[in-house]
Amino acid sequence: MEEVYIIELKGTKLFYLVDYHPKTFHGQANPNHDENSELLLAFKDGSPSGISFYTESAIKMISYIAKNYHVDGIVIVPSHNEFEYSRGLVRIIDEACRVTGLEDLHKSLRRVYSIGKISSGGNRSIDQHIRSINVIDKDVINKDIIVFDDVVTSGNSMHACEDKLLSAGASSVLFASLCHTKHYY
Repeated sequence: MEEVYIIELKGTKLFYLVDYHPKTFHGQANPNHDENSELLLAFKDGSPSGISFYTESAIKMISYIAKNYHVDGIVIVPSHNEFEYSRGLVRIIDEACRVTGLEDLHKSLRRVYSIGKISSGGNRSIDQHIRSINVIDKDVINKDIIVFDDVVTSGNSMHACEDKLLSAGASSVLFASLCHTKHYY
């Protein structure tokens, strides 16, 4: 898992490590659900095995971004639960900031009320994210920022964070995630 993939996500660069293959597709077991995907689910559950599996590669990816693009700091997409952040993402950001010298801005964004998990059928529209996330730290002003998350499916939460950060005075935003959901059409 040493490769970094780069795609455009509605006009913003997204850096990610692996494709995520959901466990099910149209109600059936997904034959493409692999070890990386299972470890992402473990990461999301806070399992030490999932967190340790992704940490080193994520730090290398963030280091690559910091070396090749002008960035000042990194924020985390807030959890679906109000006032919560993923333990695994916080661990990665802590270490990545220590290694790269980037500013840890992970508490600059806060979910101000809980929203339903997408895996449980919750409304994850961009409007829902924009309403439920606020910038609480003005340290983002005039900064080039990485918005970091564990998995990107639609990109709505990242784009909501981008909108909030740019409205608060951030100079630019790049996206990074551990995984990008593979869509089957």
